[in-house]
Amino acid sequence: MKAIYLRISTANQNIERQLRKDFEKVFIDVCNGSVPFDERPEATKLKNDSSITFIQVEDVDRLGRNLKDILTQFEYFNSKQINLYIERYGLSTWTNGAINPIAEILFQILGITAQLESKNIKERTRQGVAIAKAKGKYKGKQRGATTSIEKTRSRHAQIIPIVNSYRQNGISWLGIEKRLKASGFLTANRITLKRLHELKLVV
Repeated sequence: MKAIYLRISTANQNIERQLRKDFEKVFIDVCNGSVPFDERPEATKLKNDSSITFIQVEDVDRLGRNLKDILTQFEYFNSKQINLYIERYGLSTWTNGAINPIAEILFQILGITAQLESKNIKERTRQGVAIAKAKGKYKGKQRGATTSIEKTRSRHAQIIPIVNSYRQNGISWLGIEKRLKASGFLTANRITLKRLHELKLVV
């Protein structure tokens, strides 16, 4: 059975480009890339599904942001004889019924690249903040700064009706937070729920 695994950063991120009709199962985690693969709800379901023989991911960094995590998943899927296909490079870990001999080498290279890119992003952000501070242009997050209701409504469009449904059924805020996180909405934390309630976007 063919499956596709997607890891997106925000619930309102457009994923239509990555989806095609030839996949029998779709697994989507909404979380930061730093979250280990085995701690993601949908990734866990994927690994527990014994019917899957083929998994497509967009890039190796969908499996993790550090080399150890990426290689752990590579070895796991190989041990289950599951073909892991990396769309960006047209790379299959299994070919002609056997492990692709160059896949492990390429995974190590690509894993190191993903890990370095993650570090570079953090370093560029740090340098940008330092430069802005030196020029007196960086003020950080302003106390009392607010986001407009419409922007907030758009940003959390997927979870608002879910939260309202839970509230109408008498589920507590803590219970809602746990349910949303279990469904992959890791950004739906207590602060977000409180903000939505303050703006009267949820009951």
